[in-house]
Amino acid sequence: MLFNTYGSLLTEKQQSVAELYFDCDCSLAEIASEVGISRQGVRDALVKAENALNNFEEKLGLCKQNQRVNQFTSDLQQALQQQDLEKALALLDQFNLEA
Repeated sequence: MLFNTYGSLLTEKQQSVAELYFDCDCSLAEIASEVGISRQGVRDALVKAENALNNFEEKLGLCKQNQRVNQFTSDLQQALQQQDLEKALALLDQFNLEA
């Protein structure tokens, strides 16, 4: 999820290595061959990319916010399907207070 949200903020090298590793499920050796660097270079790039992604989330919090909105949407939809307007209004109030 972090890669999908912040992947475009990584360097081109980190993006390509992370994409091959996470999306294509390639091994370090396969990535090393594809990119033209050592397996250790691939591992280093992955570690740096992971640290950068975690740092972006820590500072920006977009994934956490997205999860919060998704949970709110799900809860609100459930309340409305049950025609529980009091619960729906309470959810709206709570969501607005936390914003």
